[in-house]
Amino acid sequence: MELDLQQFSEDFMSQVQYEAEINGTSIEDELTSAILEYIKEDDMTNSPELCFCETSESSAKYGKYKINAFDYSESTGCLDLFGTVYLDKSMTELTANRIETCINKLTKFLKLSITGDIEKIYSESDPDIAEVSRMIASEYRGKKLESIRYFVLSNGVLKQEYSIDDVPFGDDESIICEYYVWDIDYVRRKELAGQQLSEIDIDFANVYQPQIECIKMQDENPMVNSYLAILPAITLAKIYSQYKTKLIDQNVRNFLGKIKVNKGIEETLKKRPEMFFSYNNGISSTASKVDLVEGEDGRKYITNLRNWHIVNGGQTTCTIYNAYKNSKSGADLTKAFVTMKVSEIKNAESSQEIVSSIAEYANSQTKINDSDLSANSKFLCELDDVSKREWTPVNSKKPNTIWYFERLRGQFLVNKLNEGPAYSNKAKKFERERPKSQRFNKTDVAKLEMAWDEMPYESSKGGEVCFRAFWKKDYKDQEVTKEYFHNLIAKKLIYDSIDRLFKESGNKGYGNIVNNYVLAIVSLKTKKRLDLEQIWQSQEVQKELDNPIKECIDIVIEHIRQISNDGRNPTVVAKNVDFWNSIKVKIANVQFPEAQLVKEEEEELTPEQIELINNVKKIDVGVWIKLAQWGKRTRSMSIMEKKRIDHLAVAIERENEISYGAAESCYRIYRLAKENGFNE
Repeated sequence: MELDLQQFSEDFMSQVQYEAEINGTSIEDELTSAILEYIKEDDMTNSPELCFCETSESSAKYGKYKINAFDYSESTGCLDLFGTVYLDKSMTELTANRIETCINKLTKFLKLSITGDIEKIYSESDPDIAEVSRMIASEYRGKKLESIRYFVLSNGVLKQEYSIDDVPFGDDESIICEYYVWDIDYVRRKELAGQQLSEIDIDFANVYQPQIECIKMQDENPMVNSYLAILPAITLAKIYSQYKTKLIDQNVRNFLGKIKVNKGIEETLKKRPEMFFSYNNGISSTASKVDLVEGEDGRKYITNLRNWHIVNGGQTTCTIYNAYKNSKSGADLTKAFVTMKVSEIKNAESSQEIVSSIAEYANSQTKINDSDLSANSKFLCELDDVSKREWTPVNSKKPNTIWYFERLRGQFLVNKLNEGPAYSNKAKKFERERPKSQRFNKTDVAKLEMAWDEMPYESSKGGEVCFRAFWKKDYKDQEVTKEYFHNLIAKKLIYDSIDRLFKESGNKGYGNIVNNYVLAIVSLKTKKRLDLEQIWQSQEVQKELDNPIKECIDIVIEHIRQISNDGRNPTVVAKNVDFWNSIKVKIANVQFPEAQLVKEEEEELTPEQIELINNVKKIDVGVWIKLAQWGKRTRSMSIMEKKRIDHLAVAIERENEISYGAAESCYRIYRLAKENGFNE
């Protein structure tokens, strides 16, 4: 179902403005965050950090610079710089001038970072910005920087196609710069990417070369026609040069940079291009229509591929393209050829399923990400099912809403559109009941569980890497019960609370690392005995936890700064278990309040304890509800005491198990209340 761009833009920006209001942040920051989510979902970047700074009066002498976010991968030497163009009016044109101005400001920030000027400007006013610039300068001087990618993000509309050649950075031709524009229409298309493919028609007869010889598999298949062809490497490079990532947006992974496999591909192109066809597995692709002609010799030739997409072979394609763009690579692409398999999909209704299956089973040169292939696993299907059925408690801070698990990409939008037009009452109600802050995906689950199990160094490695570690463990083998789901959401609420306190303290950089490590600290210091069910029932974290959490945030930030001052990159060091071991030493004296907030250790109950639990159960649930209301009205109960009574009332009503600690505490409150005037 197509989503009108005007409606999508208004809906998208309405959500951005709402997030800015409740978070006390700028619309530009929230717009940046919102679009970054799509870029991360597309696996184009690892774990970008908001990092805003812009030319001020005091720094005007250096020229105009600006940056909204950054990311850096030490393993690939790839630096991502993000600039946001926020436009007040909906559907305003994102002009070439606006794009170029944004790129120029990002470039200026980069150059001033390398010269050390940014660090000087912000050393006192914003240490986080100074630290980022220092890292960039260090990687550049150490010749570790291999590529720079500029991303222009905007809520404007790119009405005319804009492109810029990937050129070297300054005089250093070894560093290639790439440019990407994400306007509101591209964001919309990414939202709908799970339902439809971008239209890419490849005209071999008139544009790239006269003809591509192929053979067709003779067996009749009602679903697909299959073709095998030999494609010149230089032709593939030229096609990718025009379409870039649109060509591989159905691929289960993106270009991984100069990993070992890709270096091998590049080495073959340089030294033995004539052997590339023999050494390389080639590419697998799909098309909605394959146009053929038959030559006088009886051979078949492909003249056109309609709606063509590479579903496997992104590494091969991108490495060939990089060699093509880098004139100093020494690769002679005219001697290299690629095996190309084309599956012509006959049944449009089955297109997405077939594409996914081809991507999964096609020969691959590197391992496909587990998160791309795990969507139909028992664990994730059960989590999906429970998340769609389990509503938050009526008396909670977030009543009558759903924590929506997006098992499949684009699932939320499809479900919403099934309710009717985007601005219909049913669609609005659907979205209200499933707010953006309560939506999460597979990599979020992995991050939460790994951090709670005291492996924050795994959670800090980025979504896909963390998910692979998560998937290798036993998590996926457990049954997803309501209790498991409640506990998972409680961990998410703790994580969100940490993030809120982190931002309130005025910190900006390394939020992902800090949040992961502090969540692990909460688990460690409470010995995993925190009452997660109580957090689920109230849909908020106890205020008594704020101070120890703040203390832990300060400790982690201080450790990060020490790492940075030593000339090391914190984003890299934090992915090592040694970082966690150091943190554990430093938080030795942090105390979390055990009283009231932590479950008692389970022990075998005595007959007297069992009798007390039964006596509590015999008291009508209406009495407990009335008691909680009385306590609030008379202000004779603390917040925690009232929450305990609320929790007990729900447990009795749902016939859930009641611990002795909860029963004893609530019964004591009940008796004291009766002594002070409470009347059933």
